Amino acid sequence: MYHQVIDVCEVMESAFRDKFLQICKENHFQPQESILGQLDGSLGDIKGSKSGHTATTLDLSTSSLSAGTCEALGKALATDHYYTEFKLSDCMIGDEGAKALIQGLVSNTTIRSLDLKGNNLRGAGAEVVGRLLRHNHALKQLSLEWNSLGLDSSSFTPLAEGIAANTSLQELDLRSNQIHQDSASQLAKALCRNSTLDTLDLRWNTIGLVGGRALMNCLQHNKSLQKLHLAGNNIPQDIINAIDASCKNNSDRLNLSTTHQTREQLLSRDIRQVKQQRKLEVTDLMRRIHQQGEDIGRNEKNFIHRIRQLQEALEERKSAFNAISAQLKSREAELELEQQQCSEYKDDLEQTKQEQSMLMKHSNEEMHHIKQVKIESESRLAREITELKDKNFTLEGRSLDLEQKNGRLQEQVYELKEELTATQAEVKLQATQAQERLQKERHKHQDAQREQSQQHASALARLQSTNEETEQNYKERIQRQEEHRRDVEEELRKVKGQQLAEQVSFEEQLMLAKQKVKEEEQQRSHQLEDRLRMVQLSKDELHQQYSQQGHQITENQARLTNANMEIETLKRKLQELAQELAGKNSETEATVNQVEERYKRQIGQLKGQVQETDQLKDKYSRLEQQMTEQTRHHQSELSRKDGEILSLQDQVRRLDFEMAQVRDEEAQRANALQAAISTYVQGTPRSPMVTPRKL
Repeated sequence: MYHQVIDVCEVMESAFRDKFLQICKENHFQPQESILGQLDGSLGDIKGSKSGHTATTLDLSTSSLSAGTCEALGKALATDHYYTEFKLSDCMIGDEGAKALIQGLVSNTTIRSLDLKGNNLRGAGAEVVGRLLRHNHALKQLSLEWNSLGLDSSSFTPLAEGIAANTSLQELDLRSNQIHQDSASQLAKALCRNSTLDTLDLRWNTIGLVGGRALMNCLQHNKSLQKLHLAGNNIPQDIINAIDASCKNNSDRLNLSTTHQTREQLLSRDIRQVKQQRKLEVTDLMRRIHQQGEDIGRNEKNFIHRIRQLQEALEERKSAFNAISAQLKSREAELELEQQQCSEYKDDLEQTKQEQSMLMKHSNEEMHHIKQVKIESESRLAREITELKDKNFTLEGRSLDLEQKNGRLQEQVYELKEELTATQAEVKLQATQAQERLQKERHKHQDAQREQSQQHASALARLQSTNEETEQNYKERIQRQEEHRRDVEEELRKVKGQQLAEQVSFEEQLMLAKQKVKEEEQQRSHQLEDRLRMVQLSKDELHQQYSQQGHQITENQARLTNANMEIETLKRKLQELAQELAGKNSETEATVNQVEERYKRQIGQLKGQVQETDQLKDKYSRLEQQMTEQTRHHQSELSRKDGEILSLQDQVRRLDFEMAQVRDEEAQRANALQAAISTYVQGTPRSPMVTPRKL
């Protein structure tokens, strides 16, 4: 990873070097070898920060740079995004080099630290630095030590305005810049409008008392400056102490505000987390309740749907059972009609028998031969009739058996009425088909019976007509008996053959009908048994489903009760959580109120301190006034004393001069006395004596 960072840095530095060389080539001047050597020598200082990022430094300190080189560097740095620190200390670039360099740095957005120490910057340099501070919002550290930016107060004004307008600078070094009291007052006005600068170094300037007071007054408006170094500026110690106290108050206030903000952020974050957790819990709870409600609703809907389906099936089976009962009733009515028809047929047969007996009696009286034939035919017919009767009796017995079976089936159906609720649509179709078949067969049977009755009626009519003809033509037939015996026998044979054929066909039809009826009855009985089995199975299934549904209902009820219990427990938990939230909110409100009260108390204390400082300022101003008055009085007394001292010195000088004169005169007198004494002693002639001068 480190090697990758080195490779990237080498690429960025080579790109910056190529850009610098291209700008030098475009401006038609030769780049300095020292600058190229420093750019080619090594990587910029890579300093690993705590966050894992790297800060790169372009260090050209103690290099003599020309104005063209400064212009090329400024243009190259204008669009550079690699270097974050630029050191240019002790390069003596002057105002022109600074103007050319800073013209490109104005648009740079990556350099955070700029060092212009010891570059002989004066009035024009101050204007250029002010423009840099007005337009560049990325710079955080600026060092302008060992320059002369404060010589001219008019040129220092743009620098102060730039400091006032800047919103990113945090540290500013203005040591040893010959800043006097006017420049310091302008700087104080600028600091009143600045809200980001926290460290300002003004050591070793000539700010003086007035500048110190201006800086002290500006700290009443500036609440961001935490460090202000003022050593070596001929400022009284009490002003420095007041400035340090206000800076300390600012730092304490900022620390309090930062701690308060951090606590508020922590509390708000905790509250947000608690609220989010509660919201998540509530949403999860509501989601569970909603899901349980949906499950309960689905189960209820399914249960209602199943009940409706069962009711519909019961209604369908009831309707099918009613249809079957109606069919049975219609069958019973048809059987009654058939019985009536059979009784009518019996009556008709009896009548025909009587008529035939009467005719036979008449024919026996008239024709023995014909009687014998007729007796034989009657016996045959009787046998056939008896057979038909037997067959009818058998049919009646079978019909009775069928009726009994139908009664049993009806009883079974009545017994199944309570259990069965509905039959399927197929039963209806099969019942209708069976009914249609039965009706068709009944119609066929009725048609066959009608044909047989018609045939019997026609035969009887023929017999009657023949009998009448025989009675009318008895005499003729007696005469022609022998002639027509053969004809009559042939006719009788034909009639017997026809009757036999008709009886055979009728018997065959009856047999076929009986077989069909038996087969259909067997099929119906089998079908009814199968249906009964299916109905029993469906009944068992319905009982099982009903029991299952009962179990499901009980389970659903148990689930409902459990869900209700869970809902109640969740509601209790919600209430408890709401109470906890209310308690935590009350606690947070209490803590916030306590913090606010502490903050208010601290603000009150700070206000009290500010009032005390104001009182101290008033006292200080009064003391200053007293001091000024005392100094004036002392100065007047000193001047008076100086005058007295001068007069006394003059008097002393005069006295010294007079004393010197007196001493000279005394010495002359002593010399004269000595000379006189010597001459007197030696006997020399006396010299004239000098008269002393009166004082």
